[in-house]
Amino acid sequence: MTTFDKREEGFEKKFAHDEELRFKANARRNKLLGLWAPEKMGLSGPAGTPTRRRSWWPTSRRPAMTTCCAK
Repeated sequence: MTTFDKREEGFEKKFAHDEELRFKANARRNKLLGLWAPEKMGLSGPAGTPTRRRSWWPTSRRPAMTTCCAK
């Protein structure tokens, strides 16, 4: 492996690490915002608890339910 290949691999690892840290920071920020906002609005109980998670499937691209699974 040449020096250039090692250098390129190092940059790729650093980029992957930085992106992972950025993702984790954004997830933590969003979670804390989801907990803080209802408290500031004075919501409590089920209305103040962020329990519903959005599906990662866009609505228009969800796979069709088969008749055996659809209710």
